[in-house]
Amino acid sequence: MESMKGYVMQLQPFSVNDGEGIRTTIFMAGCPLRCKWCSNPEGFDQKPKTAFYEKLCIGCGLCTTVCHVHNGINLNDPEQRAKCDGCGACADICPKNAKKRMVVEKEVSEIVKEVKKHRLFYMQSGG
Repeated sequence: MESMKGYVMQLQPFSVNDGEGIRTTIFMAGCPLRCKWCSNPEGFDQKPKTAFYEKLCIGCGLCTTVCHVHNGINLNDPEQRAKCDGCGACADICPKNAKKRMVVEKEVSEIVKEVKKHRLFYMQSGG
């Protein structure tokens, strides 16, 4: 049997906003809406994405050594952004976290395993 997968932007444990109790909020990617006020437009598409935080970058170039599409350091450049397939290899090697995985594909079982880690808090708080 093939496992079910989805594109996740973030798992946010210990969320207490918008309701009673402690819970884990799962931010999924693939929203079909295009709200003008959206604060997470990176979640519109269901595909892996990598972010680049230029202020954190020290220019070491390690990311360029593992990039299979031969991108440079600056993913904020429109040409480099277009080439990037979001594999995240650059994020995995970056010593300063200047590149981070924004959207990743996860199996449902991975998500459930992560959420179950905080089960005690959910039970005690009514979340």
